[in-house]
Amino acid sequence: MQADLLQSVNANGANIKVGVISGDDSGNAASQAAGYLPATIWADPSYPGSTPTPGDPAEGTAMLEEVHAMAPGASLGFCGPPTTADFVTCYQDFVTWGANVIVDDLGWRGNDMFTIGAPADGSFAAAITQITQANPQVAFASSAGNDARDYFQAHYIAGPACTINGTTYPSCMDFGQALGQSSANELPVTMYTTIPFIPVLEWNDPLGSTADQLVLYLVNSSGTVLATGTAAPRMTGVPVKRFLTHQARLARQTIYSLPAPSAAIRYPSRYWGTAMEQCCSERGLRVLSMRVKQ
Repeated sequence: MQADLLQSVNANGANIKVGVISGDDSGNAASQAAGYLPATIWADPSYPGSTPTPGDPAEGTAMLEEVHAMAPGASLGFCGPPTTADFVTCYQDFVTWGANVIVDDLGWRGNDMFTIGAPADGSFAAAITQITQANPQVAFASSAGNDARDYFQAHYIAGPACTINGTTYPSCMDFGQALGQSSANELPVTMYTTIPFIPVLEWNDPLGSTADQLVLYLVNSSGTVLATGTAAPRMTGVPVKRFLTHQARLARQTIYSLPAPSAAIRYPSRYWGTAMEQCCSERGLRVLSMRVKQ
C-alpha cells in the first residue's frame, strides 16, 4: 500500500477518523495489551462487535491493527453488523461519528450483484449508493467480494429435457456447449472434508420481480441429490439461489442448473461474475482480493 511513503513525510493519520466494519473484533483487548491497537476504539452503540469465543477469527481486530500500523495517529471506530440492513446502519453511524474513511471486509452472498444501484430500485446497492452520494467527503473502501478463479459465467444454453429428483424439466443448462465443448448438463466440482461448499447462482433478471425460476442441484456421481438451492433468506423475487453443505469425504460432485428460457442467464453488464455483493454501489472504492499463483 506504500504506507511508508506517507510516513516518510510525517503523515500518520492525525485528525482522521477511520471506521472499520467487520464481523468480529473479539481480539481487541489482547491487541491493545500488546500495543498493536490504541487504548481507545469507538464502538458503534448499535453493533459494538463480538465478545471473545473459542476459535474466533477476529477479522475486525486484524483490520483495526492494519489501519493502526499504517496510520497510528488516526482515531479508530468499529461496527459489527449481523445483516445487510445493519451494515447500512453502520455506514450511517460512522458518518454521524465523523468518519473520514470507512472500510469493510464483509460480503453478503445472495445480494443483487447485477443491480447498478439507482436510488429508486430498492436494492442493497442503492442503499449504499444513497449514503456515498450524500457524503462525498468520506472515502468508502468496500469489500465487494471476489471468487477469483472459483466461478462460472456463461449464457444460458438450453439442453434437452432431464429428470432430477423425480421432476422432469423441459430443458437443462448445457454447460458443455457454454464452454465450447461437447454437450454436458453438469458442472463438476471438487469438495473437501473441512471446507463448506456454498454455491451461489445468480442471473440478471430485475431485482424483486424475476419471472424466471432456476433450480440448482448438487448431486453425486450416482445421481443422488445431496442439496437443492433455495432463495436467500428475506429475499422475494430476487434472481438468486444458493445452498450450504459439508461433505464427509472428498468427492466429485455435480451442479445442475434447471430449467429456464434461453434468455434467463445472460452476460452481466460490466461487473462480471467474479465480483459480487456491494460491487455495484456508486462513489465507493471497490477492494477485491484474490489468490495469485506464481
